[in-house]
Amino acid sequence: MKEKNGLKLYPEWRELAEVAEIWEYGSVHKHSEIAEIMGIPQQETKYYQYVSRANEILTPKGKLLQIVVGTGYLVVHPDDYIDRSFDQVKKSMDHLLRAVTISQSAPVELMSLERRIEHEAYNVNLAAKAALTMRELDSKKRIAAPSRYRIETRPKLENKNEVTENANG
Repeated sequence: MKEKNGLKLYPEWRELAEVAEIWEYGSVHKHSEIAEIMGIPQQETKYYQYVSRANEILTPKGKLLQIVVGTGYLVVHPDDYIDRSFDQVKKSMDHLLRAVTISQSAPVELMSLERRIEHEAYNVNLAAKAALTMRELDSKKRIAAPSRYRIETRPKLENKNEVTENANG
C-alpha cells in the first residue's frame, strides 16, 4: 500500500487495481499475493469486497479477475470473456425466475384492493420479461454462448468451385 508520511494514498482496492492492470492474461495470483498488495488478510470479509471493487475498475479496462477457489484469482483470458458474460446472464435469469416465484406465491387474498391491482399488473409484466429473457437467452446460446452451447457451422470455402469439384468427385 502506498503511504506518504504514514497516510494511505489509495484505498486498498485501488492499489490492487493499479497492480493488476499489468498482470498477464491467464496468470493466476495467489490470495497471499493479493492480500499483501492490499495489506488486508484474506480471512477478512473486506478482502473479497475490495477485490470486487478492484474488478469494477479493471473490467472497463479489459482486465477481469475470476476467483480460483482455494488458490487466488485468475486474470481472465480475452477468449473467455463471452463465457464469463454468459455466466452473469444465467445468474440474472436465476434471479428473475426467483422473483417470479416470489411474486406468484404472494398471499394475494390478504392484500388491499389497491395492492392486488398493482400486484396483478406487476405479475403480468414480470412474466412477460421472464419469457422474453428466456427466449433471448436461448437465442444467445446458439449465437455467442460458451462453446458448450455453440452450434458448429460449416467452414467457409475459399473457392466456390470447391463445392462443385467435391460434389463431382
